[in-house]
Amino acid sequence: MSVHVSEEKKQLLVGDIEKQREKRKDFSRRRAFYEEKDVDFINERNRVFNQKLQRYFDKQAADIKANLERGTAL
Repeated sequence: MSVHVSEEKKQLLVGDIEKQREKRKDFSRRRAFYEEKDVDFINERNRVFNQKLQRYFDKQAADIKANLERGTAL
């Protein structure tokens, strides 16, 4: 079964796709992280977990991290 699409319909589709491409150029993706910030995660899931830790337990987490880095954690 063959479906015939008119040239007018094809040109409308091409015009619509080109318009979408032009519109997408106006937007840019936000960076997920700051490149200058120290890396303290092993993957994306761990990065989000660390953000939540910082939000709720910033002072305690900083102390635990420092102990782990020094090797004095119990």
